[in-house]
Amino acid sequence: MEEAAAEGNPGSQELHFEPTGFTDLVIRTSDGYTLHVHKIVLGRGCTVWKDMLTTVPSGGEAVGVEESWEQLRPLILFLYPEGAQGAPAKQFADGWGSSG
Repeated sequence: MEEAAAEGNPGSQELHFEPTGFTDLVIRTSDGYTLHVHKIVLGRGCTVWKDMLTTVPSGGEAVGVEESWEQLRPLILFLYPEGAQGAPAKQFADGWGSSG
């Protein structure tokens, strides 16, 4: 169901990564996905993100990025192998609605 919603209206697709009560960064992808993530997780997993995130205040407005969800998905799923909270099992197995 979520996959169909993403294809029909990607702007409403929100993914929350565990532990959700402690997310301190919202990323908005170029194709409309909103990712609720943790600066420390992104910074530990990717030195480029670590350097960029030092200037982004925690809990601020969503940070827009030029990359699409398809481009960010491998990095995000590497950092969060359990995937996003509440996503259907099929999408988890398929890599979160990968195309093709």
